[in-house]
Amino acid sequence: MIETIRVEYGLDKPLPEQFVRYVSSIFQGDLGRSISTSRLVTEQIADALPNTIELVIVAMGFAIIVGVAFGVISAVWRDSIIDHAVRIFAVSGIALPMFWFGLLLQLFVAVQLGWLPVSGRIGLVTELPQPITHLLILDSLLTGKWHTALEGLSYIAMPALVLSFPCLASIARVTRAEIIETLASDYVLGARAQGLGLFSIQIRHALRNAMLPVLALIGLR
Repeated sequence: MIETIRVEYGLDKPLPEQFVRYVSSIFQGDLGRSISTSRLVTEQIADALPNTIELVIVAMGFAIIVGVAFGVISAVWRDSIIDHAVRIFAVSGIALPMFWFGLLLQLFVAVQLGWLPVSGRIGLVTELPQPITHLLILDSLLTGKWHTALEGLSYIAMPALVLSFPCLASIARVTRAEIIETLASDYVLGARAQGLGLFSIQIRHALRNAMLPVLALIGLR
């Protein structure tokens, strides 16, 4: 039995030959079969890809919205308690290992408090929407299954929060630094001298110009 498996997967060949066969198969789109499930690897990737894309979209959207908001708040109330709290949060987001943060969320938010599901993608008895984009939440919204969309969000919330945490922290730090620098520039001081409101200056001028480095950071992520 073991020898049959070795021959089937080419493990009886010399290592250089195994490597050449593996690389050539990759360029042909053949990733072989999984030893644990005996399914084609490409099929398993295709099954998991929509969920992965959806997770990345939700995580990046959350990181951008919350990160920019935290950066603006921290810059506007510079050297206040809010500013110090945001800066501590940003440093923690960069320094804290994601796997440990995820375990803490599972332990307290899911197990102790029961606010969110511990794992999974959707409930076993939940009616799934008709696949249009193969993105569960988006398909649920497109087909009017609002309960399924909310349930899908509850399942994806914790993984998205963990995945977005380092990016959110970086965006908050860069946004804060750029807005502080922009608010000290000559044209902002000139706008304030002309009587423009502080809110208008912060949102229409400072934030818009500060977003260029933030967009570059998001692109790198």
